[in-house]
Amino acid sequence: MLIAGLFGHRAAPEPAYAQWLHAVGQWIGAHWATLAVLIPVGGAILAGIVNHYLALARENRARRTARNELRNHVYADLAARLLAHCSGLIRAIEFDVGAWRDGNAALRARAQKADTIDALDERYVSFMAAVEQERRIVEELRTSGRGAAEGAHRVLMLYVPFIAEFGEATQARRLEKHANALLRNAKVRR
Repeated sequence: MLIAGLFGHRAAPEPAYAQWLHAVGQWIGAHWATLAVLIPVGGAILAGIVNHYLALARENRARRTARNELRNHVYADLAARLLAHCSGLIRAIEFDVGAWRDGNAALRARAQKADTIDALDERYVSFMAAVEQERRIVEELRTSGRGAAEGAHRVLMLYVPFIAEFGEATQARRLEKHANALLRNAKVRR
């Protein structure tokens, strides 16, 4: 630049970024006392906000994990109870209406527990409707004394979708086959 000035040339202006950096440097120098307070305070406020949202995310993740574990536990328990109940209906040669009613009452009692209500969520009403429908079928059989195979078939078909939803799709298909075979055998016996 010095040599260019000797020969009558003008020096090239500073680039825009250099001018901007120079202006920022001057401003920081003039307001250093204010910045010395604002930077740590602003950083602490920002850190507090970030920490708050991270804590919320951890809580939500823990709640979601606990809810999933509860749902999985309840689903496994209900699947086991339904499979045992339905297997008993398939194997019965003579249907004991009293035992059938007791099994239905045990399912109803389990379904009315708070953890089951929470785990089933929107499916709770349809599950309780299936349990209630089974109770009606059992009462109908108790009064009439006939149609036990058809009643067992209807009950099995009520519970098959729930067993599949609770993680036992293979067992649900097996139960559906046995239920249809039970109904066919009852029609053949007539």
